[in-house]
Amino acid sequence: MIRVGDTILNEDFIAAIRPANDDGIIVPADIATLTIVSLSSGEQVIIRAPMMDASRVLERAGFLEPVGGNPIRAFTIGELDELKARYEQGYLFAAKDEDGKAFVYTARPTKGKVSWINDDDTSIVRRLHCCFDALSFDDDNPLEIASLLDRLGVEA
Repeated sequence: MIRVGDTILNEDFIAAIRPANDDGIIVPADIATLTIVSLSSGEQVIIRAPMMDASRVLERAGFLEPVGGNPIRAFTIGELDELKARYEQGYLFAAKDEDGKAFVYTARPTKGKVSWINDDDTSIVRRLHCCFDALSFDDDNPLEIASLLDRLGVEA
């Protein structure tokens, strides 16, 4: 268990972290007063602390991994919206190449030396527009979009 402000977390997997104001409306992290943490169980926890403070505590506790100096490794609302839209178009997986470009795939890709690769001639690949800092070429497997949306309670 970990205490962040008035919130106690007992969870080993955080699916997403979003900054919000006192009304629970998602806002940019630099003006947020709350942090909404979506857990792998589908539950949401509201932490009464700015996102940077909450993420530092979660990082120290081992719930988050720093990425390129950014202490938050979570999907933004825009990224989740883009993944949902692509999932509705038939894309099932997402992955990021070593050069930092993120893509979605209609079939499970395999990891090559510097990029994710389609193994057949029928699957389709499409580049994603957002940054997707939560994805990394160091990931062992591509992201299963349906699983992520399900964990976050996003209807597709």
